[in-house]
Amino acid sequence: MVKEWLESRTPPPPPRLAERISEAVAECLRNGSAESAGSSVSEVLTAAAIRLLERTTAGSAASPARASALDLLAADALLTYALEAAAEDCATFGATPNAMIERLSAIVT
Repeated sequence: MVKEWLESRTPPPPPRLAERISEAVAECLRNGSAESAGSSVSEVLTAAAIRLLERTTAGSAASPARASALDLLAADALLTYALEAAAEDCATFGATPNAMIERLSAIVT
């Protein structure tokens, strides 16, 4: 469901960014970072972004700066897409940005 939703976005992201987004989502789903199999597209995308940000802000000396930059770009795109997906359901959209901000603020505290 998430893969199809991402593939329907226009214009598509540049190939390397699209690949990193896809990898992040697949890793998130594989490792159970998304809340449940019934999670919405928005929730899965947010979980994937948070996972990337946590890894990037952990400050691993082993990760090259270029890889970190790609992860930051992918996280930004994932959060943007998460809001776009959430906006498709007007009834629940109002709470989505606040919930995302709460989850993101936990990374830096």
